[in-house]
Amino acid sequence: MAFEVFFKPILVLPVVLLFCYFAYAHLTSKSNLPDLPWVGVGEGQWFAKISARLRTTFQYKKAIEYAYENVSCTLLWAC
Repeated sequence: MAFEVFFKPILVLPVVLLFCYFAYAHLTSKSNLPDLPWVGVGEGQWFAKISARLRTTFQYKKAIEYAYENVSCTLLWAC
């Protein structure tokens, strides 16, 4: 059949290797985003990032106000 051409090892192996290479390159690449502070993370907390995510999920208005008051000036050069 016509689809048997696509299952030959000579064609499948390069495609699988390319897919693995791009997946590895994507997962190990460094982010272009700046290193921003986590809003609501307290020092010395266990699982601080997870608890901050849960806190900001359920209390998002308070998290936005906190970020605007405390973190926004650190991101700007002239505040």
